[in-house]
Amino acid sequence: MNRIYRRALSLGLAVTLLGGSVSFAAPSEIHGHMPVSILDYYLELYNDKGEIRVKPETTSFNLVETEKPMDPRVPELVSGNTEYGNDVVINVQGGTEQKEWFKNVYKVAKVPTLGNPNNQELIVFDFDDDALILNSGSPTIDFNGRHQVMIYSNGYDPVVHTIHIVKDSPNILLSSGEPKAYAPVILELDNYNYAIENPIRALYVDGVKLEECTVDAAADWHIVSDIVRIHENVITEPGQHTIKMEFDGFKASEIVLNFGEGEPWPEEDDHESIEETSAVSITPDLLAAASGVISVGGSDGESGSSGGGGRAIDTNVIFDFDLISNAMILREAGLETPESKAVIDVWEAAIIDSGKMEGSERRVDWLSIKQQQRKPSQRASI
Repeated sequence: MNRIYRRALSLGLAVTLLGGSVSFAAPSEIHGHMPVSILDYYLELYNDKGEIRVKPETTSFNLVETEKPMDPRVPELVSGNTEYGNDVVINVQGGTEQKEWFKNVYKVAKVPTLGNPNNQELIVFDFDDDALILNSGSPTIDFNGRHQVMIYSNGYDPVVHTIHIVKDSPNILLSSGEPKAYAPVILELDNYNYAIENPIRALYVDGVKLEECTVDAAADWHIVSDIVRIHENVITEPGQHTIKMEFDGFKASEIVLNFGEGEPWPEEDDHESIEETSAVSITPDLLAAASGVISVGGSDGESGSSGGGGRAIDTNVIFDFDLISNAMILREAGLETPESKAVIDVWEAAIIDSGKMEGSERRVDWLSIKQQQRKPSQRASI
């Protein structure tokens, strides 16, 4: 890979992108750029063998869904919620064969955020009968939330297990006055502190899970910071109702409210209210789009910064001709897979700059390549 693209992503280009028929001198690589969120930019730079991801292992797509079978020798691992400050107990369940895996455990580490196994942070652990005990003093898990840990045992592939460390439940306070059937309900979460992503996972009314509002569709409720709003015409029956919230990093919270009689809200009012106040999960991409701030990466992969919040980095991208060609062929044939669609989505989001022929280090302007490919004297059918 060219040195100035040391942090480039590796994807692909398709035959149809050159417009019309394509000559046999099609480029092997297409170079471009696109904004990428900081979390994606620094994520998964390494594969599961610790090798830098430079190019895809294959440029074809599997049209038959397959799932790697679980190793029957590996036991089921069970751990419930662990209160912050306590050691995490991972129970190991299984017979004699599974206990052999347990005996050979030699390392436990936090799954690295940047995807590089060499950057793993070790977790202090011990054995107790049929359980692994993770020390609460290990810095890498010394905060509430969900943590993915990787457990290594001699003679077996690493096993990933999710642990959940929780603090006390946030208090739910009613902020919208006396609740009435059909009317919106506004609740405030007290003692609810978190870092970037709002940790609320689900909201239930009388045991029924409500649909959260997203960027694509209005639904039953949404949250902004520590304010939860249950939309109009969701709770329609007067009487007592139990509202329960589940979180990452906190115990579940409940509040019981008595609803008075009410009247249905007009549909148009409901839509207008949702449009004005609905919120979505905050991601670096959304923050960057909302603020208009992009930390631009230099050609050597260094990035600027302007402090705080999520940011996007203008990232160099390398597209492999064969990979995108195959992805586009599948789309045209109606055989698109989730993987091939993801490749095309990235291609269509990028700005293309230049191309490079096989075995050459010289990059040619993309517009020149397209014009050259369209010359009648150089056209050839494939």
